[in-house]
Amino acid sequence: YKLKFQLSKRETQILRMIKNGMTNKEIAASLNLSLFTVEAHRKKIHSKLKVSSVSELIRKAIDIEYEKDQSRNAGI
Repeated sequence: YKLKFQLSKRETQILRMIKNGMTNKEIAASLNLSLFTVEAHRKKIHSKLKVSSVSELIRKAIDIEYEKDQSRNAGI
């Protein structure tokens, strides 16, 4: 989904962390970033994925992960 939605490597990493239930504060501590930086990345992710809520964001992340797994399994 990095290419499909033009997410940066860091945005992809943060999206996975959000999907796994981490808070902005936990993400910031884990990646050694400021809370402000994580919030900025999160806003960009919301914009690129065209979602307006956390639940939409998580749902989209799960759908994207499912599509990725399906395309990987189709090659087997």
